[in-house]
Amino acid sequence: MSQVDVEKLEFELKNITIKEINEHPTKSREDIAFELFELAIEKEDIGKLNDASNYYWKAFKLDEKVDLKYREKYFGNIKSDDSKQIIEVKKKIKNENNFKPLELNKNQLIKLLDSYSKCDIIPLDEEKPIYIERLPYEVIEKIFEILLIIDTPSWINFSLICKKYSFYGFRDLNIWKKLNELNYSRQNYKDNDEEKFKILIKNQWGFNYYQMLNERPFIKFRGVYISKVSYMKEGARSENSNSWNLPYRIISYYRYYRFYSDGTCLKIITVLEPKKVIPKLHKGYKISEDIELMNEEINRPEPENIKSPVDNFSNRNWLRIFEGKYEISLQGFVETNCDGPVEKYRFIDKFNIINSGKYHRHNKLEWVDLGFFDTVNQTYSSLNRENEKDFVFSRVKSYGY
Repeated sequence: MSQVDVEKLEFELKNITIKEINEHPTKSREDIAFELFELAIEKEDIGKLNDASNYYWKAFKLDEKVDLKYREKYFGNIKSDDSKQIIEVKKKIKNENNFKPLELNKNQLIKLLDSYSKCDIIPLDEEKPIYIERLPYEVIEKIFEILLIIDTPSWINFSLICKKYSFYGFRDLNIWKKLNELNYSRQNYKDNDEEKFKILIKNQWGFNYYQMLNERPFIKFRGVYISKVSYMKEGARSENSNSWNLPYRIISYYRYYRFYSDGTCLKIITVLEPKKVIPKLHKGYKISEDIELMNEEINRPEPENIKSPVDNFSNRNWLRIFEGKYEISLQGFVETNCDGPVEKYRFIDKFNIINSGKYHRHNKLEWVDLGFFDTVNQTYSSLNRENEKDFVFSRVKSYGY
């Protein structure tokens, strides 16, 4: 279901009443229950769990077997005999497959890449010439450097076109040196003493640029750091209620950070999902000039019954982007100092850069402190971050340095 279809369906069903359902000229209660169930699944996929649980509840209220009908419609074509056959075929392929992935440690991988230096470039069609083979190595090296600067993943893809280029791309010392310069020369260090840095770096890593990239933390600029927060909050039992269970709400919101190499950063706290925020998260964005957003507000239906404070906010309120500055230490400690909704306060966040996985280096901002500085009374205080989640980096192709 496309985003347009989801928004159209939500517009039709969000405030629909039981009377309107019973008197609907073309759809039965079961049909509307099915649409509510589909809408709940779409909301769950984008992390809006509170909306999802609300639509699930309405769907089951209209039709207790709506989930079975959904499975039958979208998964009913898969028969049990077919699924068993598929499993058997997969097992057979797995047992007969001779092209198993190589299980190599780091030293073995380096030896393998070094052996590719003697490989020749063999064309798929021998009748067609390979023009790139005629280029001198200096030109090929320059191509790798350009790819590093313009689009780093393209450097990896270009290195994987053949064994020869795998050696050029992954074993050339100049390539790793260039990647180091690209990352570390743009960092806004707190104690930017170049001579001190050079001594520390030389003593710890020497000329092993690959090891330095793996161990020395850095802020990434060609994307956005996202923290998605979801937690459950219990409500109060209504007066004279005999209910055993308390009502609850699932609170969901996002925090975004975008960093720049000039030492500035942008920060936003919002309920809007990434696809709506990322295109607008740039310097100079002004809500008053956003024609698309203004049109959304004009066409936005007014809710009949306001259920939560969130319903009082328009998209414009949720797109207040605050500017600030940041500093990073050689050990990967990051401190940001940003504007906020209260003029006399400066909001200060502190993080450590950590790895989010074995193959995702320096990809996560781990919370150290969430606080604010009172510029009038000159006092600093920390805020509760019990429900806060760490930030994870997400690359954005349209973002540059």
